[in-house]
Amino acid sequence: DFQASEHMITNGEYWHFVSEGGYRTKEYWCDDGWAWRKHRNIKWPFFWESAGPAGSHEYKLRTIFQEIDMQWDWPVDVNYYEAKAFCKWKTEKDGSPTSRPYRVLTEAEHHLM
Repeated sequence: DFQASEHMITNGEYWHFVSEGGYRTKEYWCDDGWAWRKHRNIKWPFFWESAGPAGSHEYKLRTIFQEIDMQWDWPVDVNYYEAKAFCKWKTEKDGSPTSRPYRVLTEAEHHLM
C-alpha cells in the first residue's frame, strides 16, 4: 500500500526547500546525493538561474532557448538525489510519522497510478 500526491511538486513548493537551506543540509541527502551535490557545487535546481543578489533566492527559469520569469506553478525539474532530499526535508517539515515518510515513487508504483 502507498499513497501519492495528485499533483507534481511545483517550483514554488521546491523553493521553500531551497530557501530553508535544503542544499546546505547534509542530513537531507543520501551519501551519493551529497557527493554529487558537492562535486557539482549545486545550490538549487539545474534549470533555475539566480536572478538577484546572492542569498536573495530570486530565480529565473532556464528553458531550451531562453531564460524566463520563474513559473512557480510549473512542476520542478530535479534529479533523483534532489527529489529524495526534498522528501526527507518535507517529512521533517510536516512532522510526518517515520512509519509513513514522504518518498519518491518506485517505477512499479508509478505505473499503477
